[in-house]
Amino acid sequence: MAKATADVSVTIDRPVGEVFDFMSRYDHNVEWQEGVVSSAQITPGEPRVGVEVRYAREVLGRRIESTSTMVVHEPAQRLRMRSESALFTYEGGYDFDGDEASTRVHFRGEITTKALLGFVARGLAGRFQTQMESDLARLKRLLEGRA
Repeated sequence: MAKATADVSVTIDRPVGEVFDFMSRYDHNVEWQEGVVSSAQITPGEPRVGVEVRYAREVLGRRIESTSTMVVHEPAQRLRMRSESALFTYEGGYDFDGDEASTRVHFRGEITTKALLGFVARGLAGRFQTQMESDLARLKRLLEGRA
């Protein structure tokens, strides 16, 4: 098993409510998260604690499917998810701080890879921080471009 952590922040020149609402709707993840090929909420209704989301990602040339559960949903303040796949478990999320002019988004997360996949574990661990930096920069460009 290997663990990887990421801790990344970005300031987006958009209102905190708009940023939170966009990020809490997981069908948007394909727009700003590299490698996400599909993302759909499978629990009916509005985003809330207990909602499940099914993801498909391309990671190191492999398609990985996972189901995530929203464990914290505090509008305009916090989102947290837990995920499980054949290759890894994930726990992490976002804190939001802002006003009508801008929003600071702070991501913290941890991936734990499964024991039998040491070569994949090293690849994931080495890319997690860099990937989150890139994803949040992409999110910033996307949301600021909608202004």
